[in-house]
Amino acid sequence: HYPLRRQRQMCIRDRNKIQQNNKKLDKSKPIKVAFLQERMINYSIFKVFYSLLKNLNEEENKNYEFIILNLNFTELGGSSPEVEKLTKELGFEYINCHEVLMEENTPFYSVVAKSLVLRDLILDKEIDILIGMHSRPEYNFLFTTRTCPIQIYWSHGNYSYNLEGIDFRLKHGSSLYQKENLCGEVYSSINIGLEYEKEKEDLNKSIREVEDFYPKDSLKLGTIGRLIKIDNIEYLRVIIEILNKYSNAIYIACGEGDKVSIINKIKNINEKVLDRFFFPGHINASVYNRIIDVFPDTFPFNQGVSKVEAGLSGCPIVVKLKDDDTRTLPNSTVEKIRSFYPKFDGEPMNSIKKYQNFLAEVVGNPKLRRFWGDWNQRNYKKHYIDKRNDDFIKFLNESIK
Repeated sequence: HYPLRRQRQMCIRDRNKIQQNNKKLDKSKPIKVAFLQERMINYSIFKVFYSLLKNLNEEENKNYEFIILNLNFTELGGSSPEVEKLTKELGFEYINCHEVLMEENTPFYSVVAKSLVLRDLILDKEIDILIGMHSRPEYNFLFTTRTCPIQIYWSHGNYSYNLEGIDFRLKHGSSLYQKENLCGEVYSSINIGLEYEKEKEDLNKSIREVEDFYPKDSLKLGTIGRLIKIDNIEYLRVIIEILNKYSNAIYIACGEGDKVSIINKIKNINEKVLDRFFFPGHINASVYNRIIDVFPDTFPFNQGVSKVEAGLSGCPIVVKLKDDDTRTLPNSTVEKIRSFYPKFDGEPMNSIKKYQNFLAEVVGNPKLRRFWGDWNQRNYKKHYIDKRNDDFIKFLNESIK
């Protein structure tokens, strides 16, 4: 979004006589950690962030003090009042930066001016660790001017973001704490225990209404997330092969984005199945997780929180591992799958062919589909609900050594 080039960043820094903040951490008192979020709205990034905050709030930690800075950029409508209220209720210090720093609540403002006063606010608060969660120009400015002694970039999918001033890089979604080399940079990959509540409202009526919209007795394949993740010719070929094999199968592509490129790819592969692709746009994930029969995870870019939520709902998910990923299923799970699917070899599903074969079997075999949905539900609960914040605190401890 509107990237500031390095020359402009340095010019702004020099012109305003900005000094880098190289103070040493005082570990005799709680270290101040500030999360800088672009805005507070109900999307997958917030769900992960809120889960981390809620878990941190429930666990006593005397070594760190957490502050939430809501950049609240107003160009796209700003933050959701409901989401802001939910966040404030956690009890952390919370600052709406646009509201506090800018004279008027308008989408027309100087990004440079906002960056300068935001930097002053962070310095006044004596923040020790800044965790930037996006790549807007304000983040570029704060990082390159060395606003805090320790500066961390928390990636939510953009691993090519690289500029002067980033000390450590963080990503989430791993079941184990590990280091990963992505786009030439080392990321600490952590697991965050998701805040997941069972639906309080009765969804039966909504589920029936949605089901009535789609062909009766159809087998519903589907994913939930940005449409750009399914805009891949190899992924779409796999889906279309499945649709060709099962005449009652459809694919529901939930989420927002440009569908023209996807439709053109479908036409190039097999135009006859185009009417079996549905693009409902933004949906209620709690409802669709219960009507989708199989969730064929996208590749090469996997789904994130939406996949976890689907798994927690008991939806069977089929994932293509990366080419060099050699993880295998437990022997007991392999044997159980073989009782439904004798040809299953138990090898890592790290090729398109293996992914497609297993997906086809899950779609066409009701007993395997039921078992795989139950297995996914138990597995996701183990890794994303029962897990707390050990990884995140471990990462912070490593960062201040």
